[in-house]
Amino acid sequence: MPSMLRLKIMLVDDEMYVLESLKALLRENGHTVEGFNSPTKALEAFKKKGDFDLVISDIRMPEMTGGQLIAEIKKIKPDQHCIGITAYANKETLAPVIKSGGVDRILLKPWKNADVLNTVEQLGAAIRKKKMAGQAGAGPAQASS
Repeated sequence: MPSMLRLKIMLVDDEMYVLESLKALLRENGHTVEGFNSPTKALEAFKKKGDFDLVISDIRMPEMTGGQLIAEIKKIKPDQHCIGITAYANKETLAPVIKSGGVDRILLKPWKNADVLNTVEQLGAAIRKKKMAGQAGAGPAQASS
């Protein structure tokens, strides 16, 4: 079921089949997705645009880890919503990412499509609420008589 708000999602994974599978799933459900198979290229794009509602990043990648990527993104946009995704559900991989507080959720590979969509929808609800609050407070000033 498509989300009420179409999210603009940055998707980062060094494995092309994972990247393409998740990209297709999210697009089929109404979201706009930009995929990157390099965390360095993803960070460059974020620095230029930075207007993503959600970042979904693999945790273990060459060049830099997903945790490092998310930390850099949070320096640019501290309230950025992020999901980490990994096939390595061990303490050594997850502890630094969780401890940093950079991710809203962690998804495990292999994933279930319903889990991915439910997680994105849950964060989408928080993003919608924040956007609506911002719009309510950003209206034109009323002149008083």
